[in-house]
This record gives sequence, structure tokens and C-alpha cells, in this order.
Amino acid sequence: MATADDDGFSLKRGIVAFFDRGVEGVTVHMRDRQIPQLGVPRHTRAGAGGAPAGIVELGQAIAAEGGHGGDCDLLRDVQSYADPPERAMQFDIQTYTGTAFAGAKLALYLGDQLAVILRDAKPGLVFADHWDLPGGGREGAETPLDCALRECREELGLAVPPDAVCWGREFHESEGAKWFYVAKMPFEAGSDVIFGDEGQFWRLMSEQSFVTHPKAVPAFQQRLLLWIAERDARP
Repeated sequence: MATADDDGFSLKRGIVAFFDRGVEGVTVHMRDRQIPQLGVPRHTRAGAGGAPAGIVELGQAIAAEGGHGGDCDLLRDVQSYADPPERAMQFDIQTYTGTAFAGAKLALYLGDQLAVILRDAKPGLVFADHWDLPGGGREGAETPLDCALRECREELGLAVPPDAVCWGREFHESEGAKWFYVAKMPFEAGSDVIFGDEGQFWRLMSEQSFVTHPKAVPAFQQRLLLWIAERDARP
């Protein structure tokens, strides 16, 4: 882990170590004063394998500097390093026009794993003992996104920021319209989970395991597959 100090040296040193040692990942922590100025997430994790384009060039540039220079130039570079290509999907969210809807779901990635919840095994419960995603019914006049984020707070104790949501669509079912969103947060956010009182327990599951699991809710498997197809079709 590298922490930015006033001259930016330790942050540079930490990122260079990431490339030199081939470690699994590095978490970059920035001071509060730098976050609103640069729009850089406070915690950003990058895996050594499958690094986004530009990370290698960033590492080479930092190494060439040898740890010298002010942190302003460095942090501008780190902003591009901290924002992986997935953020290009941030605005691919269907506009809510104010029509009635029944509820909303959130496919929440922590790193590259989905946060899933095993539904209660109660007699008569629809899809009892199946793997589910955070979400539920609308309350009051909330929007679909507000609904999905509130349900996630209640079920997992995580306050997902709206700008972490990268995809959203409306789907029509017999009981009314339902919304499905996708959001991404760092893997480390899993340590902040406080499991609520709905469901048996939560866990992390790969997207492939979820969409092929014989006991996952079929409608959410299909909707996640739509997101995956759109994501993977991007150039």
C-alpha cells in the first residue's frame, strides 16, 4: 500500500514497486483534499494481471522520474490509472421518466466478484433458497436508482455512491416494471458489509458462476447476461 505524502514520493515509490515486484495489486490512498480536486477515488485497486491500457506506460513514466517531481503531475497520471475502462459505461443508464415501477435490483461488483445473497428457505417464498442480488420493492416516491441503493444499504450495509453505477435498464414483468442496475466498487469494500436480516447469508461469487448456477434467480441471470454482452461488445 502506498500513501501520498506532500511531495508525492511515497505514492510514486509504491506504484513502481507494483510493477517491479509483480505483486497481485496495489491500493492507492489519497488525501481528502486531493479527491474533490482530481475526482480520484479514495481507494483504487489494480490487479497485476490484465492491467488496463496505460498502466504500463504510467509505471514506466514514474520509474523514469525516479521519484522526483511534484505530486500534481503524478496525480494527474494516477487519475487515468485509477479510472479503468469500465467507467466509460458510467452513463449507459436508461433514463427514468417517472412512470410507476414495482422495485429495483443491483448487481454489485466488489472487484470482479458479485455480492450475492442466499434467499431464505421459507415455505411459499418465491425462489426460496436461491441466490439473489440486493434489491427489493419501491418505497414512497423514490426513483428506481434510489430504491436499488437503499435496498443495498439495508441488506448489505453498503452505501453505494450513485456514480459507481455503470448500467441500468427497465424490465417489464407481470406485476409491473422493475429496474436492474450494475455498480462497481473496490474489492476492499467487502470488509464494510454488515449483513441485514433478509436472507441466510451473503458471499462473493464470480459472474460466470452466478449466470450458470442452477439455484440463482433466473430473471437476474438473464439480465446480468445482457449487461455482460453489452460490456464485452465494447471495442
